[in-house]
Amino acid sequence: MTVTAQDGTSKTYTVTVTRENAEEGAPEELSETPKNPIMPKDPTVPKDTTVSAGSLVVRTTLDSDGHTVAELAAADLLSVLKLPVKGNVTIDIQASAAPSSITVQLPSQALQNGLAGGGVDFITIRTALANIILSAEMLARALEGSEDELLSLTVAAVNASELPDSVRSRIGQAVVYDFNLSLGHASITDFPGSKDVTVELDYILQTRENPERIVVYYLDDQGRLQAVKNSKYDKNAQKLSFSPKHFSKYAGMEANVSFHDLETARWAEPYILNLAAREIVDGVAEGQYQPESMVTRAQFVKLLVEAMELNTDAVQDKAIFTDMVEGAWYGKSIGAARESGIVQGREDGSFGVNDPVSREDIAVMSYRTLQHLKANLKGAEDGGTLRFADQVAIAGYAREAVEQLTKAGVINGLSEGRFAPQEQATRAQAAAIVYRMLQGIWQ
Repeated sequence: MTVTAQDGTSKTYTVTVTRENAEEGAPEELSETPKNPIMPKDPTVPKDTTVSAGSLVVRTTLDSDGHTVAELAAADLLSVLKLPVKGNVTIDIQASAAPSSITVQLPSQALQNGLAGGGVDFITIRTALANIILSAEMLARALEGSEDELLSLTVAAVNASELPDSVRSRIGQAVVYDFNLSLGHASITDFPGSKDVTVELDYILQTRENPERIVVYYLDDQGRLQAVKNSKYDKNAQKLSFSPKHFSKYAGMEANVSFHDLETARWAEPYILNLAAREIVDGVAEGQYQPESMVTRAQFVKLLVEAMELNTDAVQDKAIFTDMVEGAWYGKSIGAARESGIVQGREDGSFGVNDPVSREDIAVMSYRTLQHLKANLKGAEDGGTLRFADQVAIAGYAREAVEQLTKAGVINGLSEGRFAPQEQATRAQAAAIVYRMLQGIWQ
């Protein structure tokens, strides 16, 4: 500070202002910028962001209710979308403590521009509650025609008191998660593609829980729990994953299914329990699966359609073959299978609704289903030819299906190296084949 006297002379002085510290009595020098500035309380402001090849890490704080909102900067999002690793980008939201809900907001224009190059196939958003994998194809559809809006993804742990009594009694201690995706003020509700969205939940297997019976359920509009057929549990990774057709409230837990007549087909027990837990197959009586009973052609078609979740909503329920009964339990399944090119019927105009299905016909229907779904099964492209002792007995129309599904491990031979193409397929064999098909599709 400079002081000027009346006679015009001046002198410079240094002034130090101190205040007494109440606890220690020590003077504390004040500066223009505080040493410990107060952090902003707004949880929408990320504390820190790190961009690297294929990865964007965002660190956030929680508000007093355990919520956090991470709004990604357009420049950061564009940077990471230009650096995918094998077509994948990960956005890792790291909260300062265990959150009750997490919202991630992505600027739509930056997201569109970043995806326009075609180098990104999937964006994985990792959070402490769940991992959500969004396909670039689904995002492109959702963002088409959008303006400068925010794409918001929210994951929240649901308070059990908000659930119906019937649901609370069934789920026990299982955590229910609520998922929402929106663009601006409009919700994005449907995911028709098989890989539009994939969700991963942490799940630690409890004592005496059977990994084949661990299933994801969603809460429908009537407050009922519905099994997610494509849910699968990886006990090594301790992850429960599924591909939802829509967002809703979801929970993972063990299904209460069992059969007491599987002694004759222990080899197929894991497959049967897995499909029964997902409500893909059921018993023929209380506690009975009857694994050695034959499967009819109509039963196997219905099993395929339900397991692969083929759309039957637009199918007219009418007798499209001469031996079908209009309004029967198999009507829409056979209709959907015919429209998809999975079945064709017989030369006399019938389908053989109640006839046993042969092993080679099961192979044909299964193979056509996988072709319709454009599923590439591991091993099916390998070279080599069939090596069954009775391979000459396989009908010409079934040979390719048997060969491809055998290479992929979907179907196997019987004793003495036989395939037994004309033998009747059993309920145990049908469950095993459908289970292996699902495993191949989920890979």
